[in-house]
Amino acid sequence: MRFYNHKSSAIFDIYSKLYDSELTFEKKKLIFKSLLVGESWSWKVTGISKLCLESFKKNKFEKSRKLKRKRQTVKNVIRHQLKNFDDRIKDIFVTKRTKEDWWEKILIEEKTHLVTKEELKAEYYLFTNIPEDGGYFINGTSGYLFSEKEKLLLKHFSKSKILWKRSNDPLMQ
Repeated sequence: MRFYNHKSSAIFDIYSKLYDSELTFEKKKLIFKSLLVGESWSWKVTGISKLCLESFKKNKFEKSRKLKRKRQTVKNVIRHQLKNFDDRIKDIFVTKRTKEDWWEKILIEEKTHLVTKEELKAEYYLFTNIPEDGGYFINGTSGYLFSEKEKLLLKHFSKSKILWKRSNDPLMQ
């Protein structure tokens, strides 16, 4: 198993205790969301939008770079969850799941795309897939991690002929 897909049994144990607890759903949701922060396997980036790629290209494929006296950062890029997080949490707290079912649900449905903030307001955005087994844009304690590996991937994408997909097409996700 790859390092960024490590399944911690402690996280499932906490989910199990949360499920059985008398805490309100809102409290369970808050605790559960906190569990996923900083885990390399959660909120996995599986696609990048066309405008997002252009934003990185304008910044010379850097997330942040120093210009003479100030630092320029790609600030408008965020991770967009493909499925509503609240709905997923409700689903896993309605019926108690086995360890295998729980991990399958979490690892399959915790997918995100890198998009610009402006694209979230639009009816749809154009995107292309990122290889899931490459460990690109891994979840950090806040946001996603960006290294030379991601920079090389973005450069490759910018030089390639890409067939863009529409985000609102259910067959393309």
